[in-house]
Amino acid sequence: KDTSIEAANRLRDANAGAIRRCLLYNRGPLVLHMFRNWMSDKAYFAVIQQLIKNNEYGPVTSDDFAKAASQVLNTNLQWFVDDWIRTGGTPEISVEATTTTSSDGKLALLCKTTQADVKNAKRLYIPIVLTYSDGRKEAKMCFVSGATSSQTIPLVATPAKIEVDPEKTALVKYK
Repeated sequence: KDTSIEAANRLRDANAGAIRRCLLYNRGPLVLHMFRNWMSDKAYFAVIQQLIKNNEYGPVTSDDFAKAASQVLNTNLQWFVDDWIRTGGTPEISVEATTTTSSDGKLALLCKTTQADVKNAKRLYIPIVLTYSDGRKEAKMCFVSGATSSQTIPLVATPAKIEVDPEKTALVKYK
């Protein structure tokens, strides 16, 4: 249940085959889908192209993936591999997204998150979709940095509606 994707091929008990299939063919694609939703398709495919280039079409490791993603996105993404590929489990999280006034007096989106399992908290992005009175939609990404986190994101107008991950692309259980 809480086995990591990376450990899938080291399983040896009676249920190893079923658990391995679940990790590699169910959880693995969901983790990559979540990663892809955090960025543009162009950036995601650039990561895949960098991964292929770095490894000359040979076998790749989780660290190779982190290296390619970090190169393309110009930020260290080793945490993603550590939290989502090397560690199992699905976080239970509560998200509160509201409008507020930032410290400089400007309109902002306040995103507060709390994970139930403090010891095994994961880092991730939660998509927040804002709908304005004219029907226009805008997506913001709230970065969850630990067991509890709070982020203020600048806004240009007050949204009529705020939805937390309406397409359920984050691999979490919402409370």
